[in-house]
Amino acid sequence: MFKGKTVLLLSTFSACLFASSALFAQKLIVPPEIHYADKIYTLAFTAPQGRNSKRALYEYTTNGEAVEKWSSLITILYEGNSKTDPLAFSAALLKSLAATKPEPISSVTVENGHVLMRSVYEPDAANPVYESNVSKSFHGAAACGGLLQFQYAVKTPPGEDQSAAGKQATLKLVNEGNASLAVQLRDGTWQPTCE
Repeated sequence: MFKGKTVLLLSTFSACLFASSALFAQKLIVPPEIHYADKIYTLAFTAPQGRNSKRALYEYTTNGEAVEKWSSLITILYEGNSKTDPLAFSAALLKSLAATKPEPISSVTVENGHVLMRSVYEPDAANPVYESNVSKSFHGAAACGGLLQFQYAVKTPPGEDQSAAGKQATLKLVNEGNASLAVQLRDGTWQPTCE
């Protein structure tokens, strides 16, 4: 199971649900693989969030990596039969990011009905690599009648130069890569498939 920063998004999911409705009876079709960033990602982990819950987490790895030892990861968080508002979801996401310790370098915007999030976590004792995350939310009919968040994460090892200047140079490269990933996700064509 993913031990990184997806937990942040799971708590945000729960915090911003406004109402459930039988009007949104569609169901997400979970793809066995996703073609993204010039790679093929295969479903490696699924976690329904309870017997009667419409909430689930799906994690995809590439190149046969174990979900515990990923270098890049796709995570889909899905809350079915939920009505959400992108502005309220973005506010909850910002609050959740600000409460994370250590707080990541992050930004959250709303564009064309999607909440777009970027975050970079610097190495620490628990996770000795840079973790770059980007995500895009889908709401209502576009999310099979609920809330879906598509997240793409990449790990980058620290550079050999561990001086203050070396760490700043690595962080700058990771941030530039994160910005590029965010544009790719924003402009990408991936979207949920519903039945």
